[in-house]
Amino acid sequence: MTPEHGKFSQILPIIPDDGKKVYADITDQMDSPERDRLEAMLRRQALLLDQVSDAVISTDEDFVITSWNRGAERIYGWKAEEVIGKPSENLLHTRYLSGTLQDVLSEFSAKGYWEGEVEQRRKDGSTVPILSAVTLLRNDAGELLGAVGVNRDITNLRRSEAALRVAERRYRHLFDRAPVMYLALEDQDGDPIIRDVNNFYLQRLGYTREEVVGRNAMDFLDPDSRQAALLEYPKIVRGTDKVAVRILRSRDGERIETLMRAAPELDKEGQVVGFLTMYTDLSPFRQSEQRLRVEAGRVQTLLRIVSRLNRQADLVGLMQTVCTEVSVALDVPGVSLSLVDQEKGIFVHGADVGLPLGYERLTQSVAIPPHLRGDMRDVELIRINPIDTLVDSPNYAMYVEQGLQIGVNVMLVRDAQLIGSLNLHITDPQRQFGPDDLALLRGIADVVTQAILNAQLREESLRYASHLQELVNERTMELEEALAQAQEADRLKSQFVSDINHELRTPLTNIILYLGLLTNGKPEKRAQAIAIMQREAQRLRQMIEDVLDLSRLDLDRTEMHARTVLLSELVEGLIEDRGPLFEDTSLQFSFHAEPELPPISVDASLVGRVITNLLDNAFKYTAHGQIRIEVNHRWVDSSEWQTISVADSGPGIDPEDLPNLFLRFYRGQSARQSGVSGTGLGLAICQEIAELHGGHIAVETEYGKGSTFTLWLPGERT
Repeated sequence: MTPEHGKFSQILPIIPDDGKKVYADITDQMDSPERDRLEAMLRRQALLLDQVSDAVISTDEDFVITSWNRGAERIYGWKAEEVIGKPSENLLHTRYLSGTLQDVLSEFSAKGYWEGEVEQRRKDGSTVPILSAVTLLRNDAGELLGAVGVNRDITNLRRSEAALRVAERRYRHLFDRAPVMYLALEDQDGDPIIRDVNNFYLQRLGYTREEVVGRNAMDFLDPDSRQAALLEYPKIVRGTDKVAVRILRSRDGERIETLMRAAPELDKEGQVVGFLTMYTDLSPFRQSEQRLRVEAGRVQTLLRIVSRLNRQADLVGLMQTVCTEVSVALDVPGVSLSLVDQEKGIFVHGADVGLPLGYERLTQSVAIPPHLRGDMRDVELIRINPIDTLVDSPNYAMYVEQGLQIGVNVMLVRDAQLIGSLNLHITDPQRQFGPDDLALLRGIADVVTQAILNAQLREESLRYASHLQELVNERTMELEEALAQAQEADRLKSQFVSDINHELRTPLTNIILYLGLLTNGKPEKRAQAIAIMQREAQRLRQMIEDVLDLSRLDLDRTEMHARTVLLSELVEGLIEDRGPLFEDTSLQFSFHAEPELPPISVDASLVGRVITNLLDNAFKYTAHGQIRIEVNHRWVDSSEWQTISVADSGPGIDPEDLPNLFLRFYRGQSARQSGVSGTGLGLAICQEIAELHGGHIAVETEYGKGSTFTLWLPGERT
């Protein structure tokens, strides 16, 4: 057993730190210098083993741990003194990850060593993945002396591998699912051979992976693009990036316009080892450009229609313009527009273009279908109706005569309510309405709907403004009349001041005059003077009461004390009180009351005041003839009334005085000509008392022949 035999290199890892125990039997037969040299070498090796980061563990033939370096302490957590002398299996609980235990034993038997991955337990109970290399140690006789294992913690390696696998999966996911076509190529004798391809490329061209991988990438280009690609390919192989438009050919022959980007793949030395080619399908961009052009055209059409409609001031002209513009924009021969009459529940013709002369008279009003009434939120607003679906229309015969093949109805809706219908009359059975036509129709419907509503609003505003102007004119006339009445009232008030001044001065003058006569006159004249003074004082008192009564009526301070009375009895009492007045005159006086008059609720005092005033006026203005009083029961328009009429045969009332007869302070021509005293307040007070009872005073007169004043009191006031 010499170093040259290689034994020492095999057993060194299992020698304990002191370098003695395992070799005792082996070195006993050696010379002392040789033993010392070997022991020194073993100590150096033990020191070296303590410096490595891997765990170096040795066991005896029973797999009991005999050495445990610092790397093992770091990986497993046990100190050397805690594990030496203990069976390794009881300590580490090894679980083989690379094959089964039987596989491991078979490899030991065949080779004398084993290498693979295991999972072992640590001191804290956790497990750690280990890359283990174990060698069995035998003597020259083939007897097992022990084993040495070198174990490496591969936790970080596992993490790195897992991260790499994740990165690879992500790359593959992006590569396969990217919405662009990827090819991984390698140059083989000047040809770009496909070594990998993503799913989008396969789907877009219609091939399987097996049909593509290994083939020349040029095979899938359109011939024109292939020529250009062959010219550019040498530059790409030399490491130049290239961007160009290329046309691919699909399995079914479709030409696919793409934007190609080719980038070389370089190794560490900067040599081109392959290149990645990306094709971006330009078809969606071209389609987007086309859609944008169509959309721009649609917007321009709508702007033109809006501009034309804005020039129309009236609804009729606007509807005619709508029909003309739609006919031009959609290239249809006939267009009509109908508005909704909600009260009648029908479509009413508004305008048309390209239809027979008198189309409006030829068509019949079409009833609004039930599904178009009410809320329109869930109703399809554009309906395309072939002629055979219109057989139930009242205008079907006329449509057939016109040669109508397709009718397109566009509902005009605002706030979920139907306001009208735009109708396209198509005579070409091959005419199709695609998405662009329908989109344009929807835009036109919105524009037309708003224009119609604006026009209707304008017309409504004009009607309202006209009506408002009429109201202003009427109000102006009323104000002018009120001003005239106010001016007349002011004149009457001035006249009243003059009249009241005259009326008050006359009795006052007489009273003062007869007071002087009482003092200095003859005694036998005193009785006459006192009588005159009393009459004048009474006259003065009546004038003051009239003014006060009028003031109370103005201030709504007149209180009614209604009670149930018979008007005939009330009038009779007043007539009896004036009996002496009737006896001292040559006038004929008569009274008639309708029998069985029902009682009525009135303020007897106020009604008596009215009757007294009317009687007094009759006596004042009737020089000869007769005075007649009647109490009657009347019905007018199912309303019950009781009336008191005072008729005289006096001079009557001038027709010019009638409108002002019940105005305050107004004195008619008869009063002014006759010289009868008064303030012009009596009839005004009577009318206001009548109105206070819910009634009124009416007058009938014939100038020069007499007048009849009638007090109307409502019979329901019982």
